[in-house]
Amino acid sequence: MVLYTWCIANDIPIMAHCGNSNYARQGYGERADPQYWREVLEYQDQRGLYPLRQLRLNLGHSGGLKAFAEGDNVSGRWLRAIIQMLANQDYPNLYADVAFDEIALERSDDEKRDNQRVKDFLKKQLKNSLAAQKLMYGSDWIMLGYQNDNSDYYNDLKECFHEILGSDQLLIGFLGENARRFLKT
Repeated sequence: MVLYTWCIANDIPIMAHCGNSNYARQGYGERADPQYWREVLEYQDQRGLYPLRQLRLNLGHSGGLKAFAEGDNVSGRWLRAIIQMLANQDYPNLYADVAFDEIALERSDDEKRDNQRVKDFLKKQLKNSLAAQKLMYGSDWIMLGYQNDNSDYYNDLKECFHEILGSDQLLIGFLGENARRFLKT
């Protein structure tokens, strides 16, 4: 808890990998489960206070939108948990990004179907929710370089998230204003 307390005292943001990916051994990806961050934010000190709720934290990859689209139950549980946490007013400095989520890359009918599933889910979950104001674009550009047909990715992503968020104002937040608030720049 000392590190987190120091980060709060010095106004230092934390970015954490929060996708079940990029792990060295089977099962290690589960160490990125957002439930562990909920436990940090809900830490109660001896006075009965919750000092870590002010932690500036970005949950990178939002649990994995692409894996959620493909029916991965872990990513589905994580995405639901992250949206719920973002909507919690007790966590004013909690944000999440969608770095290297291929939701905007629709190269096949299967991808279009999967991506529509994610879009429909996010539209429903983010409608009239504080979570929509705390979701951020992230490129993870080096990973995007491995993908075919990626030249229109940014424009496609803007279109995709305009549809999901339903307003120009929320899209502007997603594309940069939410990150500015998170980073306090």
